[in-house]
Amino acid sequence: MVTFGERIELRCQAIGAPQATIRWKHNGIFLDKAETGDYQALIVNDEIPVIGIGATVSTLVIDCIDRKTAGHYTCVAENRCSEAIETSTIVAIKETDGDTEFGSCPVQPDTARVAPKITFRTDSMLERPEATVVLFCRAVGYPRPTIEWFEEESSNQYRRIINDDRHLVQFLL
Repeated sequence: MVTFGERIELRCQAIGAPQATIRWKHNGIFLDKAETGDYQALIVNDEIPVIGIGATVSTLVIDCIDRKTAGHYTCVAENRCSEAIETSTIVAIKETDGDTEFGSCPVQPDTARVAPKITFRTDSMLERPEATVVLFCRAVGYPRPTIEWFEEESSNQYRRIINDDRHLVQFLL
């Protein structure tokens, strides 16, 4: 139960081998286009035995709850190796002082600036040192956020990852 106009975040975590992708449904309808993970790492590793266990996290942010955004939300985790697993929650608006009629949240123009939010990411990955891995990161905002990857070289020292003989950074839109 939430108050009209309240901001909420729904969080979903899945652990799988290979790591799972996470999608959200609202009242039974997927909120995003069909997307499954990029399992190129499994192909690239070919004959090398891989562990491939990963934890992925997805956060669905609803900036303003109104009668259109209230309802039944479902987190769907899948990794192409088993049936999809789902968990659900219901978001309902609390009545206050007998009010039963709620308006709509203000509509932001398409050009309104929206701070970046990471909505989907690999939380952790367990793999052999010689194996290729795929790490997920998805962000939303306006203008479109840029995503950069960094690796720790030493304590509190980080180096931006670029395409080289050890790394291949690909961005899928």
